[in-house]
Amino acid sequence: MAYNRARRKESRYILQEDGKETMTIRETHQTGIGGSQAAALLGVPSFLSRFDVYVSALGIAYEQAETFPMWLGKALEPIMAEAYHRRSGILVTDRGTLHRSKKFHWMLGHVDGLAGEIGVELKVAGFHNWREWGEEGQVPQAYYLQCQHYMVVTGLRAWDLCVLLGTEFKVYPVKYDEEIAQALILAESKAWGEIEALRALRKTDDQAFAARMSGLARTDEAGKGQMLGRVWPQTRGLMEPCPTEHLGLCARLRDTCANLRAEQGNFDVVKNEVKLALGEKPGWGFAGGRVRWVGKDGARKFFVDLDEDFKT
Repeated sequence: MAYNRARRKESRYILQEDGKETMTIRETHQTGIGGSQAAALLGVPSFLSRFDVYVSALGIAYEQAETFPMWLGKALEPIMAEAYHRRSGILVTDRGTLHRSKKFHWMLGHVDGLAGEIGVELKVAGFHNWREWGEEGQVPQAYYLQCQHYMVVTGLRAWDLCVLLGTEFKVYPVKYDEEIAQALILAESKAWGEIEALRALRKTDDQAFAARMSGLARTDEAGKGQMLGRVWPQTRGLMEPCPTEHLGLCARLRDTCANLRAEQGNFDVVKNEVKLALGEKPGWGFAGGRVRWVGKDGARKFFVDLDEDFKT
């Protein structure tokens, strides 16, 4: 069967609190912090940064198409769950279910499965990171923290971290660590408080919100060089007139562009404010110039075009 590179429709999960509420994965990320995001909030290297976690929670993250490794990992999960069953004799249940902590409402997790009183996490390792999986319980830090996060969420005190290394299926038992659990609770509580404050700020002051997000992107070591460019989804369509409420913002961008050499730092801040205000729209036109997105997906770039009267 050929791999379909089109975006996969998001799965739907049932929240364990009431057994009725359903939402997409993208929607759940706006209601709490998941296990795969835990490492970023403790400063541990992972495929996500703190900036990624914040924009996902705020609902402004760039929705990436499903990659082949992502598809392969999901496709192999049932096979790995069966491999675990054959090895342990315990059937993996509650596969792909969303759990939320009753004590810490901002902590949630899409658990791969449960085997009685043991949680199960299923991974497929690429050739480039095989060395991170050792013989003496050595596992990638980000995955170890993911399991610790899930134990806080579910209340379980043991988790089996399973990985498929080529044709070898390995199981690494992870025990609950109170010290690490408290560090996760503290870091995630602080992050969620900041996210809620940003959510409120976005409703009252767009410019202040954009400036705060720009500052977060600049200080996030893992996200350096990305800035806000990866936040915006691909858009197509005709440029439209700039809304009245954003004319002043675009005029500021036009004026700072005209004095770019003298105000490089200010230009970056104002440009990111305009990106945030523009969002998914292809572009805006205004007196003295225009702003627009050019390109597709990861190759998209933000352009500021000035009329001749405003060029230096």
